[in-house]
Amino acid sequence: MTMSIVPLLLVIMLFAVFVVGAVLALYALFGKLLPATSKLKSLDPEFGTSETLMRISYLIGLILLVIGTATAMIFIGIPLIFVAKIFLIIGLIGIAIMCFKINSMFGSTTFLIAGILLILSIVVPILDFIAWILIYVESGTLVEKLQRQQS
Repeated sequence: MTMSIVPLLLVIMLFAVFVVGAVLALYALFGKLLPATSKLKSLDPEFGTSETLMRISYLIGLILLVIGTATAMIFIGIPLIFVAKIFLIIGLIGIAIMCFKINSMFGSTTFLIAGILLILSIVVPILDFIAWILIYVESGTLVEKLQRQQS
């Protein structure tokens, strides 16, 4: 009896981790990243392309991923997960474009490296993690530089 409960509990735990991850991703994207990109777009309209790619692709991708994961048990979700992955890759490319534009606008080599790592992470997923760390660290540095320039 307990042997049949273990796989079910494992599935429930994995689903819970996925839901928490999806909620955090939505918060990071719509609470932090897209508002910041909108501010960059007000500085330079060329940031509009990356903002649009991120907004549309991540929104559709995350919704499809949640639906696909919830329905994967009945095999309807598997194609949805595949389509969601394509949308998420397009959103990732939008972030990479933003990193390249930040590099050209502010001369941040760290953002250039992060953008390259994001593109490479399509094939080698662990590079995504490294790129996000670089973006996080360099964003703080960039904000400090901008605040000093304004004062």
